Amino acid sequence: MLYEILKVIVLVFGPLAVYTCLRATLEVPELITELPTVARRLIEIVGAMFIIGAGFVPYVGALGGAMAVIGLLLLLTPLTARKLSRSRSAYIESWQ
Repeated sequence: MLYEILKVIVLVFGPLAVYTCLRATLEVPELITELPTVARRLIEIVGAMFIIGAGFVPYVGALGGAMAVIGLLLLLTPLTARKLSRSRSAYIESWQ
């Protein structure tokens, strides 16, 4: 039962989370940087949990790679958005 729930999370919500994180990070990084610190930390914690779950939970099996990729993207989303937001604002200021 737990494995079936994990499959639904990874196979259904995983691509949705990856798409949402990548789109928000690359198109509107200010959206993520303006989130409260608690929300950004929660995104990083969920990403770390996915990575830890992929490595240490024995029944994950074939879903381990997908879980690790989802976790890595979630873990790097706030950092990447912060860097892109700074560089984007510096680029805009250089043209004004």
